[in-house]
Amino acid sequence: MLSISAADGCIRRPQPWTRIAEAAGFTIDRRTPAWGRQYRDLSFSQAEQAAATRAFADWRRRMAKTPPASDCAADALEPDGEWNAYLQAMSGFLMGAGLERISITDYFAYDVASTGCNWRAPAGYGSLVRRQPASPYRLAPLDPGRVN
Repeated sequence: MLSISAADGCIRRPQPWTRIAEAAGFTIDRRTPAWGRQYRDLSFSQAEQAAATRAFADWRRRMAKTPPASDCAADALEPDGEWNAYLQAMSGFLMGAGLERISITDYFAYDVASTGCNWRAPAGYGSLVRRQPASPYRLAPLDPGRVN
C-alpha cells in the first residue's frame, strides 16, 4: 500500500525498521523534521534560501536531463556557479561525501527508493540495531585488495 501525505510529502509505504522499532518498544517521531527550515532566517535570508533552492533544483534537473558521461555529480555543477559551495555542503550533509564521489546513477536510485519520510528514533538508531537478535552476517572493514 502506497499513499502520499499532502502535509509533509512523505510517501507512506511499509517501513521495515519502523515496524521493528515499534515492535521493540521504541518511539518513532513522525513529525516533519526541523532541518528543512532556517531558524529565524539567521545569516541566510529568505531570498538567499530561494536562490539556493533554485540552484539545487537546477543541478538535479541537469543530472536528470543531461547527465555528464562521467556519471559524476560534480560534473553537473555550473562552471564557477555561485551556489556550488552550497551544493557541495548539502552533498556532505545529505550523502556524507563531496559531489566528486557521488554517482548520478546511485543518487537517483536512492532518490527513487526514498520515501521522503525523515522519521527519527529519539533513543537512537544505534540503540535499535544493537537490540536486534544476532545475525549470521558480520560487518567488517573493506579490504581494498579484495574485489567483491
